Amino acid sequence: MAVSTLPASQGYDVVEEAQKRLRAVPCISFHDLRCEYRHGLLVLQGWVESYYEWQLAQETVAGLEGVAQVVNQLEVTWSDSNLQRR
Repeated sequence: MAVSTLPASQGYDVVEEAQKRLRAVPCISFHDLRCEYRHGLLVLQGWVESYYEWQLAQETVAGLEGVAQVVNQLEVTWSDSNLQRR
């Protein structure tokens, strides 16, 4: 679900920009990525494969214009591919 409260006339969609930046980070494997934005609060949801990815996702969107706070609700879930890499 993508929710943004910025007027379309500003030409800047916080959710769209957040998703674009997050997907541009090659070392983050997102699954079911969702972002919601309301009144300066950006919420990240879905899951990633490590705590490093969890932290990197938060740092990637923290400086976005209009974002006063990031609530990181991403879950860290190990996949079979992570187990095979070890």
